Amino acid sequence: MLLISITNADAGYINGTITGSNGEYLNNSYILTNQSNSTYSNSTGFYSLSLPDGSYNITISNNPRFYQNQTDNIQVSGTIIHDVNLTIKPTGTITGCVYVAGGINPCTILHQAVDYSKRVRWFF
Repeated sequence: MLLISITNADAGYINGTITGSNGEYLNNSYILTNQSNSTYSNSTGFYSLSLPDGSYNITISNNPRFYQNQTDNIQVSGTIIHDVNLTIKPTGTITGCVYVAGGINPCTILHQAVDYSKRVRWFF
């Protein structure tokens, strides 16, 4: 009996974990190489890409909450661990009123009773 084992000695992996600024694992982060290989991270932030040996640029994004990260010239030969911590984008709250020239100022409507007898009716 003859057994033949064929292995691809020229294949490697980039494995890693994607976390956010607070150390939380980032599910569904998109990992893309400059050779159009791609995958998504799982619920623990883990991802794995099987790639031929070579040099790769990796872009990792988790929109819209985090800035994307790009790492250039990762040399793949065997298994490479490439963990990434994404920086959260600043957030804030916008409050106020928008005034349309010639229209009703919504800021004054919020603070006074409205006379509905003067409404404009549209007929089509």
